[in-house]
Amino acid sequence: MADAYAFIHETLSVPRRDASDIVTDELLHLIELLSSSTPASLDDSSGQQINTQRLFPLHSQTLMNVSSACRNDSLALIEAFLQRQYWAITVADANFKLPTGVLQGDLKWLGSYSECLNVTVPITRHHQEGLFKTHYCSATIGGSQNPLPGRTVSMGLCVPRTCSEEDMQHMLNAALSTVSVETVTVSCLPKSTHLSASAVVLIVFLGCLGAALLAGTLYDIIIYQSRIASASSSLMVDGVVDGTLAPPGLDNRTSEGTPLLEGQGKKTGTRGGESRLVRTALALSLYSNGAKVVDTSTTKEGTLGAIHGIRFISMSWVMLGHVYVFGSMYFKNPIVILSYLKRFTFQAIWNATVSVDSFFVMSGTLVSYLLLREMKRKGGPWKVNWLHFYLHRYWRLTPPYMLVMAVWAVVFPSMATGPLWTLSEAMGKRCDTWWRNMLYINNLFSSAQDCMGWMWYVANDMQFYILSPLFLVPLFWSRVVGVAIIMVVIVVSMIINGILSYEHEFVAANAFIDGTNINITQLTEFFDVIYQTPWCRVGPYLVGVLVGYLLYITKGQVRMPWFAVGLWGWTVATVGNVSVVYGLYNMMNGHPVSVGVSAFYNAVSRTVWAIGVAWVIFACVTGHGGFVNKLLSWPALVPLSRMTYMTYLVHPIVYVFFFGTRQQLMMLDDTILVVMFLGLLVLSYGVAFLLTITIESPMMALEKVFLPRLSARGHKPDDTGTDGTTGDTRDNVNC
Repeated sequence: MADAYAFIHETLSVPRRDASDIVTDELLHLIELLSSSTPASLDDSSGQQINTQRLFPLHSQTLMNVSSACRNDSLALIEAFLQRQYWAITVADANFKLPTGVLQGDLKWLGSYSECLNVTVPITRHHQEGLFKTHYCSATIGGSQNPLPGRTVSMGLCVPRTCSEEDMQHMLNAALSTVSVETVTVSCLPKSTHLSASAVVLIVFLGCLGAALLAGTLYDIIIYQSRIASASSSLMVDGVVDGTLAPPGLDNRTSEGTPLLEGQGKKTGTRGGESRLVRTALALSLYSNGAKVVDTSTTKEGTLGAIHGIRFISMSWVMLGHVYVFGSMYFKNPIVILSYLKRFTFQAIWNATVSVDSFFVMSGTLVSYLLLREMKRKGGPWKVNWLHFYLHRYWRLTPPYMLVMAVWAVVFPSMATGPLWTLSEAMGKRCDTWWRNMLYINNLFSSAQDCMGWMWYVANDMQFYILSPLFLVPLFWSRVVGVAIIMVVIVVSMIINGILSYEHEFVAANAFIDGTNINITQLTEFFDVIYQTPWCRVGPYLVGVLVGYLLYITKGQVRMPWFAVGLWGWTVATVGNVSVVYGLYNMMNGHPVSVGVSAFYNAVSRTVWAIGVAWVIFACVTGHGGFVNKLLSWPALVPLSRMTYMTYLVHPIVYVFFFGTRQQLMMLDDTILVVMFLGLLVLSYGVAFLLTITIESPMMALEKVFLPRLSARGHKPDDTGTDGTTGDTRDNVNC
């Protein structure tokens, strides 16, 4: 082993730009100390040398400044280990070991958490059963030069429970006195977690909600559906869907056939005069809500059916990229990702962030198309129910959002424990700024202070939605003025992107890599300055607004010659989007581009991608999509499309729970990633389905129960479009 580390030391004397860059002198000295058997070796009764370094940092020389109870138990443990007692050997076995793969970034040496907690001490003349217990502590060591930016060396220690964090701090400082380190922090983990008072209150509330859902479901199945079944089978009643009568005001299938402003369509009778209490109970029915979510039927021909497929594909793309983002802290060999960046195929994963812009395009398209039609039906923008335009949006997005955030902040940290759970727990403890999320302004502050960092997109989308009338009202009155305003804002947004990128010297395509190190500081700065700010992300949304306007003025009826469709449409869109995703492949393979070129790429790439996605939507709606439209409009994708908001809301929490409950790090390779991605995809959609039928769909139905007058104000009962091409942007709130 000494020869192996001598080889590592020799490699440091030669300038290199590979994985050996992560090994600093401090890390090398730490490894040499931990692999040494001389200073911590004692003779047992037979005269054999026994390496007590396996009990690091417990040693007679490190126990000078600790409590007497900790010192006595530590010495008893060392004595039992020298006598080769099984329980002491178990403690040593649970302690961390020097791993292989340090050059690949394995700097978390966890030991065995479960083995440490399950140590059993037999009855002896020195200890009664149960008197001597161990607990698991995690020691974090940061050198004067951090071995890997954004990471530190972590060691899992199995020590007597009488040794406090302060005792362990003294022992580690003494043991590492020969190694130059800046900080040594110790955290001893509890065997189990305790719920806070706020967590208990939230759980009680969730229990009451569950009881209400159960009551509503039983009423629906036992009483309401039985009453419908007893009616004449030949009687055609409003609200019947696939043989099941939708409860009053509960036809919550959201698609391009759902009105943007409720009440603009035909009334769906309220079943004679059901009381508000009955309608509330039916709105909570899991049976009816589930039927609406999994229903694959769509509206009339000419609707924006392709958006269902684009939603699901974009959501899956986001989740694939997040496997690497959220999993990077839990891989044994994170440096391998740097070699993945050199693959041509991996560019699609590294540049998965453009999937966000696909959602911006879809959201802008739907808002534009639907609001313009609404203004036309009402005879102008001043007759639109603007109060409900905004209240409807807030009502549908916020209750599920806030409830999931409450669980994330209050209950989630207490859901598990373990050597990696501290990372997961920390993510849920930044929610003092929850009010920013509630007001949808969290993207205007540092991401380090954000409760749910991935919800920056929802804030942007809400802000664009609020401002959309400023673009659409001029567009409704004057095509020239409206288009001019939109084009100016798009160009200004690109200029701002370019200037900020140039001033901060941001690298194109988020490739903040220095040799084998990822520049975490610059990556975080890029996220705060450009990635999450609305003035830098509005371009794709406005591209969608223009597409919605084209669909509005053409009513989806456009005839184009084949060469215009094939050459100027699909070819240009494909070349543009492929260039955005794969155009920087050479840069990833040792051919850096200038700051100016990076600034140009960062300025125009997202708008170019948005134009390509906009063409796909326009071509599919106008009948020029061919097999692409058939694929994207596949009915099986409709339920998955409906659940994209809840899937986006909860999938990072599912990821963090999965990774955080591991007791060992995982090796990063292609097979593992494929299996993890597919499993987490299914699991996330499963959780999203449960939350959709228990939270989101009931809230949508309750809006019709408690806000019927607001929803119907200014709308005639039969005021509906002629082509059925309406929609709701709620499902577009994803990232």
